[in-house]
Amino acid sequence: MPQFFIEAPTGVRSEAKQKMMKEITAAIDAAYHIPDVRIWLREYAPDQVAQDGRLAAEPIRPLCFLEAPELASLDAKRRMAGKIHTAIAEAYDGIANTEETLIL
Repeated sequence: MPQFFIEAPTGVRSEAKQKMMKEITAAIDAAYHIPDVRIWLREYAPDQVAQDGRLAAEPIRPLCFLEAPELASLDAKRRMAGKIHTAIAEAYDGIANTEETLIL
């Protein structure tokens, strides 16, 4: 079962969060075709995140972790990552720095 963890700031509306979760699930499912995709959202207030030792130094940059088998197809990886980046950018527009969202 693929698992996806998102570390991101608080403040996303429920509707945007639901849409983001559906789009990320669809992107992962399209790449892996393994049922039971799980997404874990961990939200943090800006004063709980430090950049270079300074709290609330800048808008939080989402950080994501995908735990799943390695994909052999580079194109499938690119498509999935692009869809995930788009979903996160739409949900966190104006809340986070989504220009540098990292997926590990």
